[in-house]
Amino acid sequence: RMHREDNLSFRNVVVFLEYEFYPLTNLNSGVYAHLKNELLDHVDILPENIHYPDAQMPKDAIFDFCASYEGKITSLGGIDCMLLGIGPSSNIMFNSAGTLQSSQTRLVFLEGATRKEAAATFASTEKVPAGVITMGISNVMKAKSVILMAWGDDKAGVIANTIEGKITDATPSTYLQIHSNAK
Repeated sequence: RMHREDNLSFRNVVVFLEYEFYPLTNLNSGVYAHLKNELLDHVDILPENIHYPDAQMPKDAIFDFCASYEGKITSLGGIDCMLLGIGPSSNIMFNSAGTLQSSQTRLVFLEGATRKEAAATFASTEKVPAGVITMGISNVMKAKSVILMAWGDDKAGVIANTIEGKITDATPSTYLQIHSNAK
């Protein structure tokens, strides 16, 4: 509304998608397509300022892509503000239990609870792609500010543990306790 009615410009905004499912046979079912439909098509962000994993890149290009993605973030001065949701098992993005604080952008294979959680996006567990290219915890920790959001009463315990629990790789969201500007 503010873009349409008050001329709020997004022209200088640079977007890095935090994750994208991989591989996708239908590009309209991914995270980028959803963000494009809900936000990007409605504001004046320059196309060259939108960065996201190619969900159809060849498997042998993923490692180089991930290194390049990290390089782009660094070359543009890092991430000013990272907006995160939190999963039912305290995962942030697709960094689940066992993810180290030093983790970077990489391909993660989806299994168990993470696969079930992703099924909401794809209408069934069978339609969930094998993996996701996700930023790592190190990206979160380097961001100048982080906003963590949670919806629903069922997330109250997860948030309590995130804020008050022991910092451990078993609960990746607890790393936010040592971020200098997380809300």
